[in-house]
Amino acid sequence: MYHSRKASGLKSRRTALSSLLLLSLLAGVATGQSVTGSYQLTGVSVQYYDVVRDTTGSLAASDSAASYAVTVSWPSSALAAAGKGFTHELKRFVPGDTVAAPATPDGLLSPAGLAAFGIDLSIFLNQETGTFTIPAEGTIPSTFPTIDVENCSTFAVVAQVLDLADLAFSANVVIDSTANSITWGLGIAQSNVFAWFDAFDPAQDLSALHDSVSWGRVTAHYGGGDFASITSLTLEWRAIDGADANLGIDENHPDKPLDRVLGIAVLDGDTVTVAALGLNVGTYPILGGSGIDHDVDPSTPNIGIVEDVNWGYLFDPVGDDEIPLNGDEPLQFTGYYFTHNFLTAASALEESFVTGFTPTVDTDGDGIPDAPALVVYFLGTGLDLASATIATADSLADLAAQVVALALGLDAPSAGGIGAAVGASVSQALIAYLAGGGMDLPGAIDSTAEVAIVTTLGTLAAAGVTVDDSDHDVDLANLGAGGRLLFEVDNVCIPEQQRQEVLALFDRIILAVESDDSIIPTRFALYANYPNPFNPSTLISFDLPEALATELTIWNLLGQQVRTLYSGELAAGRHQISFDGRDDAGLSMPTGIYFYRVHAERFSSTRKLMLLK
Repeated sequence: MYHSRKASGLKSRRTALSSLLLLSLLAGVATGQSVTGSYQLTGVSVQYYDVVRDTTGSLAASDSAASYAVTVSWPSSALAAAGKGFTHELKRFVPGDTVAAPATPDGLLSPAGLAAFGIDLSIFLNQETGTFTIPAEGTIPSTFPTIDVENCSTFAVVAQVLDLADLAFSANVVIDSTANSITWGLGIAQSNVFAWFDAFDPAQDLSALHDSVSWGRVTAHYGGGDFASITSLTLEWRAIDGADANLGIDENHPDKPLDRVLGIAVLDGDTVTVAALGLNVGTYPILGGSGIDHDVDPSTPNIGIVEDVNWGYLFDPVGDDEIPLNGDEPLQFTGYYFTHNFLTAASALEESFVTGFTPTVDTDGDGIPDAPALVVYFLGTGLDLASATIATADSLADLAAQVVALALGLDAPSAGGIGAAVGASVSQALIAYLAGGGMDLPGAIDSTAEVAIVTTLGTLAAAGVTVDDSDHDVDLANLGAGGRLLFEVDNVCIPEQQRQEVLALFDRIILAVESDDSIIPTRFALYANYPNPFNPSTLISFDLPEALATELTIWNLLGQQVRTLYSGELAAGRHQISFDGRDDAGLSMPTGIYFYRVHAERFSSTRKLMLLK
């Protein structure tokens, strides 16, 4: 399963070599040992590491829509994409960054946890033929946790598994007589379900292997010191995206380029920092907030974190010096929130600078504009290029500040005074940037535009204008009243190369199939649908321990039953029913979250599914 908690690395298990190290000298002892048999999964841990990859020159079709930036939009992603809103870049990644390190919950390391998530995996492993099959003969269909990406959003799914894989075992083995175990290197050469990786020599030091090396091993645990009867297995492997692993690649391209993306549609939110600072508290969390770390312990989560937030505010009480609330914060005049008043100032100043410094005049006669009109005008008054650029910035900031002042209710003469004051401050800022020598002219102009935004709001606040609109949310019907902006997290696909590290625990199972009764489940269970999210259809599976009158229904978030998928008598066993995303009238249902419910006399259970269009 997939979740966005902090990384907790998969612990490497090093086999004790102090008892007996079976290399070629002791190979004969292990000749008669074999892991051949049927096994039932009793626990699993999967740790993913998602590292941003470089898409320069990429041949993968999926990379055309990939992005290195996490963005949020107001008033919604759809309206902003249609040019009717505003999009803000919250974070930008570069190749090599670890963008996420999700892991399965610890509860999956127990049979009860597996059952709660609908995970039920059995395998028949044949060491003599070098194969394994899923599910093991005579067992019910198998499922296993994985992740899927739909519409640039990553989801946890419990997938139905059917496989016949080719295996390779290492020549060397390690016997630990104290733990009554034997370890082989295990490789998967072909599989339709799992990654492919090489068998690891168990005599080597696993911790010395680089993160870029794939490996696998299997440890058989025996019931006694005679190594005659296997009671359980431990499978461990690491797999890295690439053609060798048959993971994260464009299988339709002859060169098999990397094409995996990590879909980001939600972020962590923070519900405590604003209140702790004594500032205006809104209804929604802060997007990307880090919460409060009381014990400075990296192994424990910060207080106040809410996971998987889709809507929230932008809040930033820290400026360039990383010291909160000391006067250099861009959002200081709007309560440290990104509000409509801040957006009004930012839009006016940025548009003014972009338009005003765009070349529109052809000064050398080659037919290509090479100079902004205002700069050319001031050059014509006898100013040199630097002075003309400074005068242009002064004029642009002056005019834009007047626009903001008028929007916030000042009369024209007062707005003119505000504009003149802002223009003078901005020109001094540009002079300082140019004199410092650390910026080129375009960089100095961009930095000056940012100064102009804060200066405008600060000058207005000093003049008695109510600039801080952080005490309420914006009303789309009355934008002039300002307010906190509620942003939606955009769906973005971050190009990545993934490494996965897996620990799977199995118990030996003895199958004696004498009649059909042997595969009848002993308990009622409703499993996670697959795929989820889905489009156009998904499969719903459930177990009945006896013949029962059964009803399978679909419900919306309002608690309304919208579809009856089945109603009638069903025999004991596992049942699978397809849902095509339509209601009882045969109409396609809209994108959203729904619930499916199985009621079978004294048994009842409900799960959630998501329909994407």
